[in-house]
Amino acid sequence: MRHFKEQLFTGYDVTEFEGLFQKKPVDWLTTAGVDGLLEPIEKRPDFSLFDEDFRALAEWCLAFSEKRELLGHTNHLLYICRKRSAD
Repeated sequence: MRHFKEQLFTGYDVTEFEGLFQKKPVDWLTTAGVDGLLEPIEKRPDFSLFDEDFRALAEWCLAFSEKRELLGHTNHLLYICRKRSAD
């Protein structure tokens, strides 16, 4: 799927997405999946989360958010970078 101005949503291959930043004055730190595998399960009727389980879920999400082999399972990518100093 390619980006066209008339499209509401678009899709990128992970490396294509990262390539959008190659000519920018930034240093790449990591690419993370924002919603990952959580989005498909959160709407299931048997999925419920109690307050005491939130910490475990947050740790699980963080553990998998940067795994490159899982980035294709997310609907939103986050490019984390640092602006280069103007020495």
